Amino acid sequence: MHLQKKLVVINNSEKEESATILSDIGKFADIRYNEWDSGYVEALISENLIDPATVREEGNKLFFRPDDDLTYDELDSFLMRFYEPEPGMRDIPVDECVRRARKLGIDTRTDDSNEVLIV
Repeated sequence: MHLQKKLVVINNSEKEESATILSDIGKFADIRYNEWDSGYVEALISENLIDPATVREEGNKLFFRPDDDLTYDELDSFLMRFYEPEPGMRDIPVDECVRRARKLGIDTRTDDSNEVLIV
């Protein structure tokens, strides 16, 4: 699927610092309209694949954190939300995503650590 390819490249670190924020992606202060990944983030937003618990908040600004490390819990959240076929039903809390990923054998951690998966 097209969206699966977008999930794979979301952590690439290329960016352009001088860009302005895209109004419909303006939900996140660190996603700018002419960055290579803005379309991918827009797809994640429209498909309801971003859990609010995985977003950093500073004051009244939200940060998607595309250049931060990806943790196991965050990956579980993306995958389990994507696994739900109906976008309107994807409001699944991170802890529930982790539980489902473990039940399906996707997440095979034996402890509750939330280590960095992708740097």
